[in-house]
Amino acid sequence: MTASANVLYLKHFEKPWFDGLTKEMRDEWVVEEENLTYADSEEKRQIRMQFLRLRDPAFAALHTKMNAAKSLEECADLLTTFDFSSVNAQDMSEFVYAMGPDVFTVLIATLFHEVKSQKDMEQIASLCALRHLLFQSMSVRPA
Repeated sequence: MTASANVLYLKHFEKPWFDGLTKEMRDEWVVEEENLTYADSEEKRQIRMQFLRLRDPAFAALHTKMNAAKSLEECADLLTTFDFSSVNAQDMSEFVYAMGPDVFTVLIATLFHEVKSQKDMEQIASLCALRHLLFQSMSVRPA
């Protein structure tokens, strides 16, 4: 492990996916167990999404599609095809909060099964960090 290792906040069931990666892929990362949790529900997510007011038209269109999605997996699929590079920070932070942590868990699972590079690992780490922040900001309790 390098001196500048990065932290991955992983749920207990995600750790085996990390352990299954090559040593070279794991070397830059330190795993900390994500022991925060939030009892989210589709109803809570829908309420948060209803109150969301986005300024970016492309992001607003994604919001509409997300509202129509029938599952977290469908939401995750929509997110993997969207270009977030031009979305303003305020829209992004509001959207992340409205989605809630469960969508990030589905995205993390999807990406772990497609890891091919350190860039992929950086994406997973970013999603883990966002999920961790969501757990901290919502009603959390130890697992």
